[in-house]
Amino acid sequence: MPFSTDRENRNLLAKLACYPKILEARNSLTDLKEMISISMRMLLARVPQGIYNMTNPGAVSSSHIAELLYQHGIRKEPPLFFSSKEEIAAAMRAPRSSCVLDSSKISRMGFPMRDIQVALEDAVKIMARGV
Repeated sequence: MPFSTDRENRNLLAKLACYPKILEARNSLTDLKEMISISMRMLLARVPQGIYNMTNPGAVSSSHIAELLYQHGIRKEPPLFFSSKEEIAAAMRAPRSSCVLDSSKISRMGFPMRDIQVALEDAVKIMARGV
């Protein structure tokens, strides 16, 4: 799941800052700016073609992200969560999934990404300055 510091409606952090209720899930995340930078470095280094999981190492829960946004004043209300599968089904337009991807391949190639907790904390701090 991609995220950035931009306050636009497709950004995961912006979504979790304003959704009244949140689906609890644990996922891999990708800092878009970091992914673009590393992608360019990989292109210039002419790495072999293939499939690369461009995610920041680790996984994070939506409750952790929402709480972080709340602590930094980006989310105005404490997060509430869906309590049942029926409630989720009634609120969502499409089914949701969660997954944790292994990004060790790009790291072994010499293009490590920052740990997700570090990348997420940095992004939230930048967003908070713009509040």
